[in-house]
Amino acid sequence: MMRVLVFLLLLAINNVSGADIYVVANAKSPIEQISREALRDLYLGRTKALPNGEFASVYDREESSDLRARFYRHVTGMELRQVDAFWARLVFAGRMLPLEEVTDQQRLVSLIKSDVNAISYLEAAPESSELKVIYRVPDGG
Repeated sequence: MMRVLVFLLLLAINNVSGADIYVVANAKSPIEQISREALRDLYLGRTKALPNGEFASVYDREESSDLRARFYRHVTGMELRQVDAFWARLVFAGRMLPLEEVTDQQRLVSLIKSDVNAISYLEAAPESSELKVIYRVPDGG
């Protein structure tokens, strides 16, 4: 019986940490979808513009979160320590400022709702009609 409970607990934990990740933008954004490569370039500071050429307001998530680790692993192919080292070099060289980190999801949603060029990622599909999904990282992807 104990083995079954442990198995079910591990299964539940795995399902929570392996859920899809939704890259979202303001519903009024002209961007309907974005490629993995364009996301990589935005989140690694290689570009500051959305695919339509508009300046992007790119928001990152809590530094040590599983959500952030899974997102960067999928989009960049890098582990968080590699991403952090990459950004540290950019910031130290004076080439870039770090992305704004937003830890509170309600605040993040509010920021995206108020800026047509905002982009970030959520651990659940947005409930607000003022946001739209422009990319989805599949479970385990």
